Amino acid sequence: MLQIIHLLRPNFVRLYILYDLLSIYLSIYLYIYIYIERERERERERERERERERERKRLLYESRKRGMLENCILLSLFAKQYLNTMCESQLKQYDRLINEPSNDWDIYYWATEAQPTPDVYQSEVMDMLKEFAKNKDMEQRLDAPNLEYLDKSS
Repeated sequence: MLQIIHLLRPNFVRLYILYDLLSIYLSIYLYIYIYIERERERERERERERERERERKRLLYESRKRGMLENCILLSLFAKQYLNTMCESQLKQYDRLINEPSNDWDIYYWATEAQPTPDVYQSEVMDMLKEFAKNKDMEQRLDAPNLEYLDKSS
């Protein structure tokens, strides 16, 4: 019996060494896999942030280039103050607000509360715009802001 154990012993040692090597290999593989997945997630997040930045720049441009001076001043100043702090859902609301209505005067009348806002456009962003249009600080708003602020916010 002792001789059989002696004969099998080298195989047990080899199996143990193989087990150790396999566990090391799996640990390294798992570490590399986790690292790669984290990097992919970081890259996806950077891409989402670049997309949001492109969206903000587009909305800034569209806020400034309106069909009427009143909205150009109101919306460009509003965008300058609030656009960089808006979350994704607020950006979508603002995009919808400035691009869907076919008449710029409607946006102006809703913001100044000269006419009731349709339920479709009533949102958190519309409430922010209405508050901004009240101009409680009595700021002088005679012209759209200079374009330099576009580069400074980037």
